[in-house]
Amino acid sequence: MPDKPNRKSSAPVRTWWLTVGGFSLSLLATCALAGYAWWIAERQAQAVLMVHHTQDVLAAMTEVRATLNQTGRQMRDYVITGNGRDMERYGDSLGRLKAELARVRALTADNPAQQARVDDFGAVLQARLQAVGAILEARRNQGFAAAQALIDADAGNRRTAVVLERLARLEAEERNHLQIRSDAEQAAMRHFQYTAAALVLLVVLALALLYLANRQRQAAQQEWRRSEERFALMAESAVEYGIFMLDPTGVVTTWNPGAERIKGYRAEEIIGRHFSVFYPDEDIAQGKPAQELRAATDRGHTRDEGWRLRKDGSRFWADVVITALRDDTGTLRGYAKLTRDITSHRQLEDALHAKIAAGEQSAASLQALNDALTDRVALRNYQLEISRDQLEREISSRSLTQESLQLSESRLRGILDSAMDAIITIDESEHIVLFNAAAEKVFGCPQKEAIGAPLTWFIPARFRAAHADHVRLFAAAGTASRRMGTTRIVTGLRRSGEEFPIDASISQVSGVGGRFFTVILRDVTERVRAEEALRRSKDDLRALAAIASTAREQEKSRIARELHDDLAQCLSALKMDVDWALERVAAEQAPLRARLQAMQGLIVGAIVATRRIAADLRPLILDDLGLVPAVHWLIDNFGERTGIVCELAFEPPDLQLHDPHATAIFRILQESLNNIAKHAHASLVQVTVRSLHGEVLVTVRDNGRGFRADDPRKPDSMGLAGLRERAYLLEGQVSFDTAPGRGTTVEVRVPLPVA
Repeated sequence: MPDKPNRKSSAPVRTWWLTVGGFSLSLLATCALAGYAWWIAERQAQAVLMVHHTQDVLAAMTEVRATLNQTGRQMRDYVITGNGRDMERYGDSLGRLKAELARVRALTADNPAQQARVDDFGAVLQARLQAVGAILEARRNQGFAAAQALIDADAGNRRTAVVLERLARLEAEERNHLQIRSDAEQAAMRHFQYTAAALVLLVVLALALLYLANRQRQAAQQEWRRSEERFALMAESAVEYGIFMLDPTGVVTTWNPGAERIKGYRAEEIIGRHFSVFYPDEDIAQGKPAQELRAATDRGHTRDEGWRLRKDGSRFWADVVITALRDDTGTLRGYAKLTRDITSHRQLEDALHAKIAAGEQSAASLQALNDALTDRVALRNYQLEISRDQLEREISSRSLTQESLQLSESRLRGILDSAMDAIITIDESEHIVLFNAAAEKVFGCPQKEAIGAPLTWFIPARFRAAHADHVRLFAAAGTASRRMGTTRIVTGLRRSGEEFPIDASISQVSGVGGRFFTVILRDVTERVRAEEALRRSKDDLRALAAIASTAREQEKSRIARELHDDLAQCLSALKMDVDWALERVAAEQAPLRARLQAMQGLIVGAIVATRRIAADLRPLILDDLGLVPAVHWLIDNFGERTGIVCELAFEPPDLQLHDPHATAIFRILQESLNNIAKHAHASLVQVTVRSLHGEVLVTVRDNGRGFRADDPRKPDSMGLAGLRERAYLLEGQVSFDTAPGRGTTVEVRVPLPVA
């Protein structure tokens, strides 16, 4: 039978070569861009040097201008004073001016046009200095009047204007140079930045292609192992054929029951030995085993018939097919060898030849024997073709599976990299196997550094032991997923060493490669900051509300005392005066007596109202006698005013509380009773005040009509809100138990300060 070509899918191989080619082109482009970036950097450095040089020239010209102005002032000082010291200072300044001009000339040596302007400026300056020298000489020899005459003649001033005009031209030209060179520097910097950005993108592309090629190779290796397992399973089920695999050097790596039946070797006896042990010595001497491997490598597979040796040394006639096995990259991974014992076929052929030679068999018998032999050969060939087709379909299926795996992996990578949350997957040894783009951004660590690194890179040292215990317990529990951290916020560590809060959840999955843990996390720094700011704001509001409440109570107490001590006293004195007047008014003065009696009634009403208002504002009994008498007074007053039976109990009976707790408890009871009087329609109220376990428990229970707790609050109803506010100021809690038709129970818990 002629050899068939090795039919394997070329798409994965083409994809692998395209990936490697893309990586190589990216690497070449990266080198080219790196060279261009170096050239741009050199240009930018030269531009910076030129800018600094121009700035030095401008600075030198500024010094020339300043020294020129100074010589003018010193000349005027000498003309006015005639002091020799001023003349000495002028001489010093003149020397500096010449030195500075020489420095300007040296700095502009690279610019011939500017050098000519400097020379022109030097000539004009020299003429001006000569005029100034004449003025000074006239002052020294002829006096102030002569010098002033020269100054009035304007010889020096005209030259001074020309000097300044020439200097201004020099400075303008240098500023123009500075602008041009600054623009060149900025342009070079922009080119460098663009080139660096392109270089980074190419490096990322090259790394991505390298990573893709590596993943393809790993997937191909894994699929190869699976294919080997399927091949071994198929080989185990074929007992009529010896099917086994060789590595690229010809060493036996697998062994099936059919091979053991045909050749007599058990698997542990033959695996690891070279397959040449099956060939007679004459074939080994001719190099036949190596020739068959080369033929299978070149053509994909080869077929041969010949004598082979069993373990016991006996020979059998074998039909052998050797197929080269390659992975999706085209790399030779080994050989599959199929051996069939056709000794009986050989014997039939020998017998046939003997009978033909001896003439002992008739033509009909010979034809029948030949037909039987042909049918048997055809059957065996058909079985062999079926086995070969199964192997080829397996290879083709493996290629399709590889392509599907690559597509799925690409989609998964796209999904993971587009996720807003950081996703990290670790193996059982807590080393990172997946690190998406969001994780790179959150932790400030490139993916290529993170893959394979221990997870402890991103956990502060003080939390690492607890984290390891958490992962171990989570794995033992077998839970699919769980939020990490008892407070839902854990601490992460960036590669820069900065710690930051994260909200994380963990899940686990078991697969062929073992158990993997995936952590999905989010940087909640801004949320934690906002919560901390909100907590501080609440604390500030609580402190402000406490101050306002204290100020309100103090103001109420002040007003109540003024009403009680001042207004009530005045009204009492006025009543006594009215009583005195009534005693002295004659009985016959009925209208006057009636008027006085009416006034007396109004005064009594005003006194009662004043005392009531004072008591509502701040019962003096609370300040004078304490909480227990004040509450008793409140309960008695409530019963008298509403007619509702009210039961009161203190535990202990002599409970002692100080402000602000005493005032808060009193106000809570006062507002609760006011709510009952307005809304409850109750006939019985039970009030209990207990002190236990470092807190005060206030319970107010009525048998009124109750209400629905989820009913919307009326716009002008602040009773329940007032209770919550007073409890909140002391870090207390308020709870309500109510329903329509079964009354209401208000329970307030207020912690007591630690003594």
